[in-house]
Amino acid sequence: MKKLLIERFQELAGIKPLYEEQSGTDSVYSILMGLQTDFGDLLSIANSLLKNHEEGKNPSEYDRMIGGDVERHPAWPTIKGTLQGKELFMFFLFVAAGFQNIQAELPFGEDGDVERVINYYMEMISEEDFDANELASNFTREINVRQLGSGDIKQDYDIILQLMTIGNGLNWPNIPLSRKEVYDLLKGGTLKSGSFNPGTSMATKQGINKQYSKDDSPADVYARNLGGLPLSEQIFSLIKKLKNK
Repeated sequence: MKKLLIERFQELAGIKPLYEEQSGTDSVYSILMGLQTDFGDLLSIANSLLKNHEEGKNPSEYDRMIGGDVERHPAWPTIKGTLQGKELFMFFLFVAAGFQNIQAELPFGEDGDVERVINYYMEMISEEDFDANELASNFTREINVRQLGSGDIKQDYDIILQLMTIGNGLNWPNIPLSRKEVYDLLKGGTLKSGSFNPGTSMATKQGINKQYSKDDSPADVYARNLGGLPLSEQIFSLIKKLKNK
């Protein structure tokens, strides 16, 4: 009786009982909101590193740990004097995404794997029973959220990527790239280079046939054959893509 009275008072006050389970649709909405917030925070870190650099400061002056990762990167001595704007922002985003504290919510890893992040969220969403039409009412009509969970894995992947970028109105900082530019770059599947699809061998495209071990990525092989670092592949292809826009 006492429990029923408490529930009634909570209902009249517009308070949901603490033990009331969240609906599947609400859970998916929370998951997607978390993705947008966390990615926006990551963009803000990269943007702060860029502004800090433009003010003539060392990355570690912005943040000792993430900035330290930037300064310890083998390519930094060259990059800091040659790249600027969008290209430098993408470098900072790549390094920041590999920071250990970022991995819990955005598991890009040190290789900047966008697919790993999207698949992580697709798996969480797949565990929920949700109403896609109800969910879609919370987002812009430009993104076909009503088709999320329809069984088309490629479509689900793209919807989540769009919500992470184009449809991210929750926490988007004033960065040097538009939402569409970020979407186009990440659609390639890696922060290391937005200009080629996952699994496409850049070494093959460039006519480079040097042997490499099974653990090497095509981007690493391509970069080493150019006499540079794996990040070189990112820089060269990204600059070319952005200049052609």
